[in-house]
Amino acid sequence: MSCQKRNSECYDASNPAPKELRELVGLELRKRELLQELAIVEYQHWQLAREIELKGIEVPWLTNR
Repeated sequence: MSCQKRNSECYDASNPAPKELRELVGLELRKRELLQELAIVEYQHWQLAREIELKGIEVPWLTNR
């Protein structure tokens, strides 16, 4: 059986992915980049909050008093 007869089962490497699929992949990669950046920012926030706590620095907008 040729690929023409089983078109849905064959993959032609010369045929690029549909536009929607390429866009979806691009969005997924951007999502991963943003999640990585967010993790870095959250870690930096945690480090700074810990340093403020250890040094006993009063920060009015961070205290719950």
